[in-house]
Amino acid sequence: MFDAVEDLHYVGVDISQSSLDYAGSALVRSGVAQDRVSMVHADAMSGDLVRLGGESGFDALVCCEVVEHVNTPATMLAALAEALAPSKPGFVSTVANMEADDHVYLYNDVD
Repeated sequence: MFDAVEDLHYVGVDISQSSLDYAGSALVRSGVAQDRVSMVHADAMSGDLVRLGGESGFDALVCCEVVEHVNTPATMLAALAEALAPSKPGFVSTVANMEADDHVYLYNDVD
């Protein structure tokens, strides 16, 4: 069972509604109460994250295996940084040397 911090509210953001539905149900199955999870259909590249983070921004941000799916990863990273509250933690991961049909940007090495 997932040990969720009781006073946190989790916001999942994706451009794919089916991905949001799957992730939201996985969180609930893991023990996170539905009233603490919001799944938002939005485009991170368009500035929606800043709006969702509000005036103060998000207290933490996790973006896993997404930036290889966008044409301009620097734009995506800038949008993530702008949505994050000052001095708050963010975690971004991606793959290196992994070609796939839906990977539009290929990182050639881990550097």
